[in-house]
Amino acid sequence: MKVITFFLCFMLLLHTSSLLQAQPGWFSQSSGISATLYSVHFENSSTGWAIGSNYILKTNNGGANWFQQPQGISSYINSAFFVDLYTGWISGITGTIGKTTTGGASWVPQTSGTASQLNSICFADINTGWVVGGGSVIKTTDGGANWLTIAQNINEFLKCVYFINGNTGWVSGFDNVSSLTVFRKTTNGGANWTSQVLPVNTQMNTICFVNENYGWAAGFSGIIISTTNGGSVWLQQISGTTELLNAIYFSDLSNGWIAGGGGKILRTVDGGDNWYQQNSGFTTGFYGLCFLDNNTGWAVGQSGRILKTTDGGGPIGIQPISQNVPDEFNLYQNYPNPFNPSTAIEFDVPKISFVKLAIYDVLGKEIAVLVNESAAGGLRAGKYRVEWNALNNPSGVYFYQLTITDERFSEHYRETRKMMLLK
Repeated sequence: MKVITFFLCFMLLLHTSSLLQAQPGWFSQSSGISATLYSVHFENSSTGWAIGSNYILKTNNGGANWFQQPQGISSYINSAFFVDLYTGWISGITGTIGKTTTGGASWVPQTSGTASQLNSICFADINTGWVVGGGSVIKTTDGGANWLTIAQNINEFLKCVYFINGNTGWVSGFDNVSSLTVFRKTTNGGANWTSQVLPVNTQMNTICFVNENYGWAAGFSGIIISTTNGGSVWLQQISGTTELLNAIYFSDLSNGWIAGGGGKILRTVDGGDNWYQQNSGFTTGFYGLCFLDNNTGWAVGQSGRILKTTDGGGPIGIQPISQNVPDEFNLYQNYPNPFNPSTAIEFDVPKISFVKLAIYDVLGKEIAVLVNESAAGGLRAGKYRVEWNALNNPSGVYFYQLTITDERFSEHYRETRKMMLLK
């Protein structure tokens, strides 16, 4: 009897552990604080920092546990940037800049030469970096031992700086007098700046480039813009929200995320042609994003919240495509088929149900979950379409399966279909 009881407990522990390690979508991690976090950075799947207000938090186990590090600077922090596991910088109010060479165990103040609030900091390598605040762009070429103001306009408020390498970078903000958007580019490390024309007069809070040509920016009123030629031409993208957008991160030319007010987290798998809202579980703002690849990432924000995902933030692209209530459950053939790299899958749900739509390889291994509506009452009755982007999957035969369960998780519909990816 004792052996059986031990075995059952052991199996339950294994099951619970596997669930904890494979949580879908975005799930919370405990920061231990209630202050707002503005920046998050991970060097690998284990080591990362979450920074904001008067706190510097570090994890050595992917965020399962966070502990406070001694700041030693006593200032409100707006931004952080790390170039490796040991070396990083923070910036904040009253011209604060701090540097660590010990992975955050200790921080040394650096002299910025300004008393303005410093909003954003960025480094191209261990020596060359920039920080912006007020109307100033300040640069270092010796790791912060010396900072020099290289551009200044007292009428401006600069919000963000982003460099793709030691020469090419962008700054964004607004003009306090004219209320016009400020958006400039440099190709010589900041010695000279050229204004770029945006399709909207809106402050951009965040910029991200994956190379010198392809980039995105986002800001007020849910505005997202993109460029394919280094900013010579910017085009507006449809975000589907009017919330303030605070942080943007692209892991490659296709996959990107944006975090902002109202708990909004958006994702694209096609370079921003389509943006889909993901379920963060909260209605308060997020300010920082970091991804290691197309699956593993973190978001930080108000009330000390830290979210993590290991599946890119969960299903994207599920759209109701008809107001008519279907008569029965149906799973339709994907189209196009064969496809490369994206395909659409449609299904019918005649009543509120718990719905799972998953992708399997020829060995029966689950490789993606496109829909997993098992919370908040399930998925409402309707006809739905969801996109699957197989950009990172090899050519071959795949199967997609729709499973419907009721509130007792008793299965009452399951259908599987085959599709072909050809690259």
